[in-house]
Amino acid sequence: MKSIQDYLARSNSKSKNSELVMKDDIPLGLGAAKNSTAAPDSSHAVEEEYVSKRKLTSSVWKEFKRKKIDSKWKAECLWCHKRLGGDTKNGTKHLHDHLSKCPRRRSNKVSKPTPSKCTKDTDQEPTVASLESSTFSQDVARMELARMIILHEYPLSIMEHYGFQRFVRALQPLFQLVPNSSLKKDVISIYETERVRTREILWEAKGRIAITADIWTSDDQNRGYVAVRAHFIDQSWTFQCRLLSFIHVPWPHTAQAISETLSSCLNEWNLGRRVSMVMADDCSTDDTVTGLLKQRLDTEQLLLGGSLLNMRCCAYVLSRIANSCLGVMGGAVDRIRASVDFWTATTERDVVFADVARGLNVNLDKKLTLDCNNRWYSTLSMLNVAISYKQVFDHLRQIEEQYICAPDDDDWKLAKEVCSKLKLFSDIAELISEAKYVTANMYFPKICGIRMAMRRWPGCEDELIGRMRNEIAELFEKYCVEVHDLMAVATVLDPRYKLELLQFYFPSIFGDEAYNEINRVRQLCYDLIKQYQGPQSKVGAMQPCGGEEEGPDQLSSFDLYIAFKFSSADVKSELDKYLDEPVIPRAVDFDIIDWWKIMGKRFPTLQMLARDILAVPVSRVVSESAFSIAGRVLSPQRSKLLPDTLEALMCSQDWLRAENRGAGSSGLLSCLTCLEDADVTTKE
Repeated sequence: MKSIQDYLARSNSKSKNSELVMKDDIPLGLGAAKNSTAAPDSSHAVEEEYVSKRKLTSSVWKEFKRKKIDSKWKAECLWCHKRLGGDTKNGTKHLHDHLSKCPRRRSNKVSKPTPSKCTKDTDQEPTVASLESSTFSQDVARMELARMIILHEYPLSIMEHYGFQRFVRALQPLFQLVPNSSLKKDVISIYETERVRTREILWEAKGRIAITADIWTSDDQNRGYVAVRAHFIDQSWTFQCRLLSFIHVPWPHTAQAISETLSSCLNEWNLGRRVSMVMADDCSTDDTVTGLLKQRLDTEQLLLGGSLLNMRCCAYVLSRIANSCLGVMGGAVDRIRASVDFWTATTERDVVFADVARGLNVNLDKKLTLDCNNRWYSTLSMLNVAISYKQVFDHLRQIEEQYICAPDDDDWKLAKEVCSKLKLFSDIAELISEAKYVTANMYFPKICGIRMAMRRWPGCEDELIGRMRNEIAELFEKYCVEVHDLMAVATVLDPRYKLELLQFYFPSIFGDEAYNEINRVRQLCYDLIKQYQGPQSKVGAMQPCGGEEEGPDQLSSFDLYIAFKFSSADVKSELDKYLDEPVIPRAVDFDIIDWWKIMGKRFPTLQMLARDILAVPVSRVVSESAFSIAGRVLSPQRSKLLPDTLEALMCSQDWLRAENRGAGSSGLLSCLTCLEDADVTTKE
């Protein structure tokens, strides 16, 4: 070990030879002998950084730091900090290979790598640390700021915020604040770039596209917007959803205005001939919308001439049924809600309620919770819990003078009836909220089960309850008739069900007409496959329309004619072969998309049909929105933006989030908005 004098002499000589600077920068052995050796600490590896006047010439060293660890040279990746062999005899090929597949580097294509620790400047005293020099780009920083605003819904005026300005100056003094107009241009630039990428993704998908339309309103309800989304399965058999446009539609939102908006959007994205179905349930004129839209599209390119074009939204129908049930209750639900509010308002009342329940031997396994008015499932949960404590509420009404909002026996009777009826539909809503993507084959068995249960409803002498049952049955039957064909085809394409599920349910639903209904669905499958094999239905191959030259082979049209003429026998052989095979056992983790991706190669035409039919969503909303009876409303901040700016922000946000999902981003790369906040509790 060297003495302190030798150490200082060596640092001042500025020798041209390579030097090793100890990580600790503390000269050891102030009075020790020169030749003494210290035993290394077995729990900590000794690290030394490579510092030399001779530069490492390979470009790979811009993203690696060479270190000596326990007498061995290592190359540490500045992205993921993984250590590889760093000896000169190892070369740099393995370092280049690592950079090509480094996950941190691939997920941060724009940003620069950062070293894990500070390094030392050789021209300074060894005890003085300085940050490694890095290249700052104003343009890159501006684009990253624009992406942050898009992803997390920060306001465009964030540049004017005093706190943000202080943060930027502390983080990077070289960053120049730009006016809002320049920031808006950056947002538009990202929008245009991502729009091109989205168009390429849609083009590469090849198959048909399912279209959904949502009606959004601004915070002050003065503006309305139509959000048009495309749902499809890509070439890797992965569900995809992209927001195509967010268009301002003047009030009133008539069927004519909405159909024109949809037609304009489909033409702009060149999707008119690839549409499988349209779901536009946010307006009361949905039937008229699809009817008018069909007039603007080429019906020969639609599935079966457009007979399957209209698709109802399950969540919308459930909301209407829930509204009907809760509307029948009228003041009863208000009195039960007021009772829950009264006995949960203070801690003292909560204690009294618990004491009375114990005195009556009522189990307190459920907690009274006030509902959210615009979420019908929340109201259903509140009613179910309150019904279990009916005896407690009745007793409290007799002993508490201030409790004047207690429900009577008729209120409780009506609440029980409503809860029993809504329980049928809450199971479907839970399926929609829990599943990442609900396909029609998952949905059809539950629909059949509900229809059978409704047919077993007994008669009721109470006029109010009878009217509620009739309204529910009318709404649900109308919905089932309109979505019956497409969902039945999706069920046939499920190898766990095929026609067997129809043969199980249909006799109880249709009675003597069950045989005819099953045959009609079978023929529907034949017609669809025949269209997919016909010369005018090569949607998946994106064949050009007529009017083009035939090329040197003058008999190419004859080949198409023969293929179309004799396709009927081929259709039946392929479909019959699939149906003749036994159904596979049901399993909880069964993935129908993976099954068709792998096993569907034996049925190429059915595989194309399955890809398009299974991409059709049963609902245009996801997650907890399935339980909501409220419309989609813009935040007050975004309601103030111009329509073009708002469309750029909304569409870009959807595309960037889809890109993050495709990259496998986890919770570490959260895309919550700036308005979605929660307190964090520190674990002890």
